[in-house]
Amino acid sequence: MPAKPKTIDEYIASFPADKQKTLQEVRAIINKTIPDGKEVISYAIPAICYKEKPVVYFTANKNHIGMYPVPSAPEIEKEFAHY
Repeated sequence: MPAKPKTIDEYIASFPADKQKTLQEVRAIINKTIPDGKEVISYAIPAICYKEKPVVYFTANKNHIGMYPVPSAPEIEKEFAHY
């Protein structure tokens, strides 16, 4: 992974194909759930902002993919509960 990716596409492209596929799936779910969200890189990882505030981050690690809703956005966390 690059030290500081500038875009989510750059972040995802830095992983092997199997992780890229899963990251793209997670990205699509987030974008479907938050259609007015804005994609950014924050803390060197992908984040989706809503009303200018990050509401969910997602990452790839050696053994898992992580999705991290921001605690100050509980209404967003509820939206992901059925996935």
